[in-house]
Amino acid sequence: MRETIDFSEPILRARPLRRRYGFTLVELLAVIAIIGTLVGLLLPAVQAAREAARMSACSNSIRQLGLAVLGYEEAKQRLPSYSLDYGLRMRGTNTGRDSWGSWGVMVHLLPFVEEAALYQKCLDEFDLGQEFLSTTSVRNRQIGMLMCPSEIQRKPVIGSMGLTSYHVNSGDVVTSWQYVIVRGPFMPGIQPLSGYTSYSSIPTTNIQPRYTKIKDVTDGLSKTVAFGEVIVGRVTRSLPAGVAQSTNLSDSSSPSVCTGEIGSDGQYAAVYSNTGWDRQLPGSDWGDARDSMTSFQTMAAPNSPRCAKDMGSYPIVPASSYHSGGAYVSMCDGSTRFIVDTIDAGTPSDTTTSGGTTVAGASYKGATIRGVWGAMGTRAHGEVVVLP
Repeated sequence: MRETIDFSEPILRARPLRRRYGFTLVELLAVIAIIGTLVGLLLPAVQAAREAARMSACSNSIRQLGLAVLGYEEAKQRLPSYSLDYGLRMRGTNTGRDSWGSWGVMVHLLPFVEEAALYQKCLDEFDLGQEFLSTTSVRNRQIGMLMCPSEIQRKPVIGSMGLTSYHVNSGDVVTSWQYVIVRGPFMPGIQPLSGYTSYSSIPTTNIQPRYTKIKDVTDGLSKTVAFGEVIVGRVTRSLPAGVAQSTNLSDSSSPSVCTGEIGSDGQYAAVYSNTGWDRQLPGSDWGDARDSMTSFQTMAAPNSPRCAKDMGSYPIVPASSYHSGGAYVSMCDGSTRFIVDTIDAGTPSDTTTSGGTTVAGASYKGATIRGVWGAMGTRAHGEVVVLP
């Protein structure tokens, strides 16, 4: 018998499920919370990785400067002049002291950092009677390798001068570019037949060349600093970029003078009142020899306070950086080191040796009083230390 279907009875079917579009509010809040947690965990790691990359690039740049010094020495059988280059003076076209005296180490190293054309342009403009600090086109050129990637200040702070993050080591004592007393590896390039002690008495005649040679760095190339990082200065009371103005500075000053210029609010009590290039801020002109612009001392630990008189007189400029805990240096053998803020730098308030000799001028010839860091800053003073 054939089965029949009674269509009078309804056919029961499964009720179709309703489609869902999107999250509920609770689910959405949970997802946001998870994403926020992940970002919070990953962001420090990403920032750390970026800073590690910047530090690597910074270390490589300062190493290139150290190697450039060795290249220069191989070509010239001497180290470049700290200032007052005898060869420039003997070109005979630009005899003013500012004109030939203010050219710093960086200018002489240009051919050895793939900037030979720029170096020739420097010489051409010098022959036209232009000093490096005047308005010249070469002075306004920003050289990429001279800027640490971690440096915050990327634009000129004085006119249009090119900046630098890397400074020449002038030693463990307050110096000035026109003085004979430079205990670091680079010496002023002239030796007057009669001595001089200040800018006003630098002779323009009756002079002879004086350069540092490799054999003169008797403390050891691997133990003597050539260049160090320095944060570019700005007109601000804030540390670390600011520079305190002090009337208490002289060639026998100690690093504690700069610390004494910090006010109760944790900022410098006063900054430079001068305008224009007279401020001579750290790193503000890569080619100039003036201490406050392109040199640093190993008389105070990295990232210590810094200060100077008006127009950069008697500057105390420690190494400094935006890296956490220290700054990079390159040694005279081309190697690099990261020097921590806690390195032994002696007692900041000391101004005399153990024998009572004032740490200043021609009488300061012995071992440093600035600890391991001071020893790394001198070229030929017989310190026996274990480097960090």
